[in-house]
This record gives sequence, C-alpha cells and structure tokens, in this order.
Amino acid sequence: MLDQFLQFVTQYDADFRNRIQGASRGEIDTLQQLVGKPLPPCYVEFLERMGHSDGGLDLAYDGSSDINDVIDYYRDVARNQFFPPPPNCIVIATGDPVLGQIFLEEMAGGPPRVMLGVDGHIDRPYRNSLENVLYSRAFIKYEFAARSFVAFYLDKQKRNLVPMANEIATNQGLEILWFSDAEALCAQNEKAVFVAERSYATRGTIKIASDQRAEVERLGSVVITELGLEFQRWWRRAS
Repeated sequence: MLDQFLQFVTQYDADFRNRIQGASRGEIDTLQQLVGKPLPPCYVEFLERMGHSDGGLDLAYDGSSDINDVIDYYRDVARNQFFPPPPNCIVIATGDPVLGQIFLEEMAGGPPRVMLGVDGHIDRPYRNSLENVLYSRAFIKYEFAARSFVAFYLDKQKRNLVPMANEIATNQGLEILWFSDAEALCAQNEKAVFVAERSYATRGTIKIASDQRAEVERLGSVVITELGLEFQRWWRRAS
C-alpha cells in the first residue's frame, strides 16, 4: 500500500520521502505489547514508513499519529488515566481537542475502518480505510495548495452531504476519485477540485478549488442552490 501511496504523493512533492520518518521494530513491538494483540498489517506498514512523521500531511489534524504519543496514550490507559478503546479498536492517533482519538476498528473479512471517538467511545466514522485517509489527505493538501482560489461551504443542518455531493459532482462533469467513500468525496476535472466531508465538528462541508474564481463561484452557487449550504469563507485567495 505505502509504495503506491508514496509514488502518488511524490507526483506533487518530490521531497516528501525525505520528510517522512518510520518507527523502529522495537517501538512497534512495544506498542503491540501495550495494545495486547497483533496490530493490523496496514497499520504496521504505516508505522514502518511514517510512524514518527507523516511528512506534513497532518493525518491527525491537531492531534498526533507519532508512535511515541500513541505509546504514551496506552501507558496512560494502563495507569487508568484514560478510558481504554473499545475491544475491537486500536488507537492510532490522539490529542486533537475536537476530533478526539482516531481508531482502527477491526472488520470481519475486510480492512479496518477508521473511526473518531472520545473517552474510549466511538463517535462517528472517519474513512472506510487507512488507505483512504492517506490518499484523501494528500489529495486535498496538494490540490488545494496548487489552486489560486479555495472556497469553504458549510451545512448547518448536519446532513450527510457525501451522496448529494456525489450527484452534483457527476452532473457537473467532475471525476469521482477511487479513494472517495461514504465519509468523503474527492472529485476533479481540468477546471476544479471538489471535496465533500462529513467530519468537520460533525457538520458536513464542501470545499471547491480552482485557478478561476468564476469557476469556484459557479460551482458554489450550485451547492448553495441545490443543497442549501452557506458560503463560509475563502480558504485561500490569490493576491
């Protein structure tokens, strides 16, 4: 998984491989001992390549996915300073004041799902897989950074925007990318980037980016008219 992902990211950022830092075998073994069961293979691979630094992707937003911080979390659980995660979950990032912990939830017959939770309880889904987290975070970071205009739209009704955004993106001629799932939609065409997510403080958001302000505003008018979203702010504007 990680070899293909690193190829994907280095199309945007040739120096990315030099900024990531993996964990040692001893650190991974220490974490597994504290967890008390085998770590999922996808997570072990992530730790081996990105266990100390995710290269600036901010996978845990304002929290940390550094293995040292995850180890400290489990040691605090053992001291009864934190609630333990559910039996079928493993914490892979912690410390974000809004999102709480990020869990991998074991799924029968498939890869673990990525979930958000607080105080040892699952709150809501984050992405269908760790792979989807990696690709979507990289896509959003680099595609938005490359565009002159990025606008942010908020749904105050707290609906699941993803299926509705999927229909709009398809009707507007945007390609739905393969790492989209039930929790986030990533789409693009030659003019614009279109992202819908459910996990901004439980409210759905849509972000639209383009080098043409008129294209952002055109697509923005569609989501305002068809979905009743509110324009929140320009995320980034060309000077």
